Amino acid sequence: QVRWVVAPLDGTVNYLYGIPACAVSIAAEVAGVAVVGVVAVPPLAATYWAVLGGGAYRDDVPVTASARTCSMRSRPSTPASVSPSLITLLPARISAR
Repeated sequence: QVRWVVAPLDGTVNYLYGIPACAVSIAAEVAGVAVVGVVAVPPLAATYWAVLGGGAYRDDVPVTASARTCSMRSRPSTPASVSPSLITLLPARISAR
């Protein structure tokens, strides 16, 4: 039996604030194990997907995990902790890529 897991709008707060970091996520589980997953990111016109034992892809290009082991430079943030100037600049920076 397949169990479908769907997040129709990952990044709801980002979406509400106009930050283009939101996605639609869908996965399929068989016997409690995720066997396929798809993440569509409309603001970036990208689709990420992976199949258990078959690798991961952005669109049709294989992707791999970073070898970086230290995440000391990263921290989670929410619109409450992001400066208004960053919220204003973020869409322009992403769309320019």
